[in-house]
Amino acid sequence: MLLDAVEGEAILHAPKQQLPGRIRNEVDSDFAVRSPDDRPSVYPINFCPFCGRAIGRGIWNAEKKK
Repeated sequence: MLLDAVEGEAILHAPKQQLPGRIRNEVDSDFAVRSPDDRPSVYPINFCPFCGRAIGRGIWNAEKKK
């Protein structure tokens, strides 16, 4: 489902430096949700909105070390 959302551009997948618009939070992730308003803003996310799995780099690395 996450891949379908990325393909449909509901969720953006790109390195944080290449995400279009202003980054609105401090989450270290390559996945982001686009802002619904007219300003180009993105909100990086730590967890998959469909399954709850960690997709943010910091959380994913912490879970990997366990």
